[in-house]
Amino acid sequence: MEQQRSPLGSVLAEHPPFDALGDDERSTLVAAADVHGYPAGALVLDAFKDASAAVYVVLSGQVGLWHDPARLNEEPDEIVSPGGFFGFSALLSERSVGPRATALVESEVARLPGSIAASAFETREGARFLAEHVASALVGTPPFPSYGIVDELLRTRPLIVPATMPADEVARLVSERGVPCAIVELPDHSLGAVTDRSLMQRILLDGLPVTAPAGDVLAPPPPRGELGESAADVLIRMLESDADVALITDPRGAPQGVVSLRDFSLSPATADVALHQQLRHATTLDELALRAREAPGLLDRLLQRGLASGKVIAVYSNLVDTTIRRALELAFVGRPDLPMEAFT
Repeated sequence: MEQQRSPLGSVLAEHPPFDALGDDERSTLVAAADVHGYPAGALVLDAFKDASAAVYVVLSGQVGLWHDPARLNEEPDEIVSPGGFFGFSALLSERSVGPRATALVESEVARLPGSIAASAFETREGARFLAEHVASALVGTPPFPSYGIVDELLRTRPLIVPATMPADEVARLVSERGVPCAIVELPDHSLGAVTDRSLMQRILLDGLPVTAPAGDVLAPPPPRGELGESAADVLIRMLESDADVALITDPRGAPQGVVSLRDFSLSPATADVALHQQLRHATTLDELALRAREAPGLLDRLLQRGLASGKVIAVYSNLVDTTIRRALELAFVGRPDLPMEAFT
């Protein structure tokens, strides 16, 4: 197979989020890739002028990245060595947000078509990669779409179908509308969801007919979010429950839309996810205090990227709430005489 003898195939298999793809998917990427050599000083990509339609993987040499168009005459903000990749910021946001990439020494770079490579960032592993990337990005990177609350991630009206609609009709509507799933109104007035994954599981694997009602091909109950809620909290909920989508409702429980992992791509909502997870999973008060000291640096990076000050304050408030909640949980450990439910 090409992947077995290709350096690109080996690189993809060893680095997230491409390592989460199946062998066949990586082989498809290898087959579709263009590999080019660049002499020292040659321009590889200028995503400030045009939105990148590809992901670039360094196979040999070194490539310098500039994330700020006002500092192109200075030293590169980042140096990418073999195994590293770039260009996904512009690809996923569909905006000319950089970077500018130049070969620092003689280098070989593979170009992966965006139409194929983007799928790697829509997986749970891809969402985790983006969360870690945004959280650790250098100060001065370009502003990303300023999603702070989940409302701003809603792109289309929800597709709501009755529980009796045949599965093949649901699949057709989902495809026509370009939505991540269909929301199903169940007889008990609760809400469910039909996703590509649930259709595959129930029809292809479990053997239900394509005319089975939507109520029989539901995905596991998806996590919920409410209008006005932090987008980061909703993303954490999705990652923890291994869910493809989250249902967003108004305060009365009426469905307002659906968000998928791709909707979070390169959103500042993901910037505090890594820190949130560290705070929530701290095992001691000392570890919690150490993690909490990272908050000011994160807030500074968000401000530098152009996130509105009101939204930075909301991120900070959320971090403080998480820290206090975890501190209380740790304080109650080993104290059966102090019931947590009695605390106000």
